[in-house]
Amino acid sequence: MKKLAFLMVVATAAFAAVAQNRGTTKGGAHGAGGGAMQAKGKQAKVVIDAITSPRNSLAFPPSVGANGTLMGPLNRKKENAQWSVFEMKYKTFARWMDELSVTWHVLAQVSKQEQNRNANDLKRGEIDAFPPEFSYYTVTTRFQNIPEGDHMAGSCLPASFVARYGEPVVVTAVIMNKEGDTLVSRTESTIQLPVKKGDNWWESETIMDSKDKKTGRANVERRSGLLDRSKTPFMLVNPADYEFVAQ
Repeated sequence: MKKLAFLMVVATAAFAAVAQNRGTTKGGAHGAGGGAMQAKGKQAKVVIDAITSPRNSLAFPPSVGANGTLMGPLNRKKENAQWSVFEMKYKTFARWMDELSVTWHVLAQVSKQEQNRNANDLKRGEIDAFPPEFSYYTVTTRFQNIPEGDHMAGSCLPASFVARYGEPVVVTAVIMNKEGDTLVSRTESTIQLPVKKGDNWWESETIMDSKDKKTGRANVERRSGLLDRSKTPFMLVNPADYEFVAQ
């Protein structure tokens, strides 16, 4: 398993990888700001059955052939056309839930090939600074009128972000009630992170504020770009499995 170069720490009993047993962590019910969870009974019971692993997240978007007076498609390179698509299956037990929110946290790593290209661009003066090796993305989607049973939620990172800033290596989905209390979370990872079990890696200064020891450059850059699935071409795939998205 790969390890973050900037996150090499001495392993102790106090530190454990987020990703254990297939890189999966299930979070408990913690209130917003660390308080006790407010929801009770079936309103508090939400189970995540499955979540996409970063290693299996790349996919080509669905397409519809041009017709009539529409222009034909461009012959773009296939290797730069894959999005990173995250899907989650979850289950609710209350007959109806007014609202649930799903927040996605994604960490991506620039490929070695792209890092070499960036280094060459820097030498030629085509860029002013060497981009950080890691990028952090997040997006939140609110669902309303959730009936009892099985559901899906998803987020997507456009192909240009994947090609330029790297493929995801960590993804976490957090489900919250309308009061902002965390009901359940789950992480899939292909790397190890130096955080205590149950801690939120995206709130860790060790990770998010780390710097390269030689250059002093930040190792992680916070970026926009992660989209709710309903705002992408993937919304056309199995739309009945997804609940109404509050605007």
